[in-house]
Formats: sequence, structure tokens, C-alpha cells
Amino acid sequence: MAALMRLRIEPIQGDAYEVNVTPKVIVELERHFSKPMTDILGGDSVSFEAIYWAAWKGTQIAGRPTKPFDEWLDDVETVEPVEEARVPLENP
Repeated sequence: MAALMRLRIEPIQGDAYEVNVTPKVIVELERHFSKPMTDILGGDSVSFEAIYWAAWKGTQIAGRPTKPFDEWLDDVETVEPVEEARVPLENP
């Protein structure tokens, strides 16, 4: 499944890892917060809770062992988007 974005999670202890924010994560996020993704992460304000929730859900979907959301947050140092290099398409 293609990712719409990637998030890097750095735990307080242990190695950092990355998760994909796939369509499944986005739909579950929208259902959880009862708002479209554009409202949650767009506009003038960003919901940090939603970003952390997407990282947590992405961690679950990736098959990594996870605690309930609030307990998982206690173990997280940072969550940040991964900037991926854009490669220009070649002209035919």
C-alpha cells in the first residue's frame, strides 16, 4: 500500500523508526476524530494529537508492539514528518 507520508518516531529509549501514513491510517484517523484530514492537518492550525495518533496507528498497522495511545505517548520523545527527496520525471 502506498504511503501518503512518512513519520519518524523517536522513542525516549530505543531506536527511532519510521511508519507510513497510508490510506488506512488516514481513514481510521478521520473516523476517530470525526473530521476530514484536511481539517485536522490543514488550514491555519495543526492538531498535534492527530499527528501523534497517526504515528501510533501507523505503528500498530506496521505490526510493531504498541501500548494504548496515552501510554505509548509516555514513551515517545518526538514525532516528525520525513522529508523525502523528490526526483524529477524524465522527459520522454
